[in-house]
Amino acid sequence: MTPQRLFLAIPVPKKLKDAFLECQVQNQHLEKLNLKWTPENNFHVTLFFLGNVLPHNIHPLTQTLQNVFSEIEPFEIEFEKYLLPHIHDPRMIWARFRENEKFFQLSKKAFQTCRKFMEDRLPHSKNQIPHVTMARLKDVNERIDLIQSPIPSEKLNIDHVELWLSERESNGVRYKSLAAFPFRED
Repeated sequence: MTPQRLFLAIPVPKKLKDAFLECQVQNQHLEKLNLKWTPENNFHVTLFFLGNVLPHNIHPLTQTLQNVFSEIEPFEIEFEKYLLPHIHDPRMIWARFRENEKFFQLSKKAFQTCRKFMEDRLPHSKNQIPHVTMARLKDVNERIDLIQSPIPSEKLNIDHVELWLSERESNGVRYKSLAAFPFRED
């Protein structure tokens, strides 16, 4: 049985996707670097990366997550800025949201729920920052001048989480939603 690479994602609505695409357009001057822009259909906020999960564990995992997330109250996170998270060794460009305690607690709960289904024993990040990866960079040894696009005023409403599959293809990575877990309705 071949394990599947899974993660919990928060989808990004169209208005935010459009803002992120505009930032990519305004930063086309960076394409001379070894950079790969994230395609629009892959925009998401990662709640938690599970890594490899055996196929026979996916159904029990989804049932468990359905029960856990049905007790969570919806909340919002606010966009903060575009940035290079590791300025001295840039590997990504992020659309970063403000740190949020509810987001961190949700990520922690997801980790505690999922770890018994994970093949890899990955640690949980103590400083989980909500973000969308806008681009990946390789071997960049020069200064990167990231143009700041207008900050979207729309907040990201988190009222569900999705289980996504990550599949490698010849032209990159494709993500596919396997299940959605709605939060508690008021």
